[in-house]
Amino acid sequence: MTASNGRRAYREVAAALAAARRSRAYRDSHGTFALFVADRFGLQKQRAYELLQAGWVADTLAELTGTAPHCEYQGPLVRCPLWNEG
Repeated sequence: MTASNGRRAYREVAAALAAARRSRAYRDSHGTFALFVADRFGLQKQRAYELLQAGWVADTLAELTGTAPHCEYQGPLVRCPLWNEG
């Protein structure tokens, strides 16, 4: 895996988690979101929610500024031009 692929991977995982959570299709096979993410992604529920939030931040920043964070930890550090207005 290249660094560029790794940077995109968290957004892909976040998108997959968000889609699964929205559709609730996991309930048929796993009963709970926690069991689903543990089985399918090898994640604890808290980590899954962290990735969901990081994906949301990245998508929102990309939509507002045209630039998304390169990794999930950059989200809080990226300065949005809109925040400096006013």
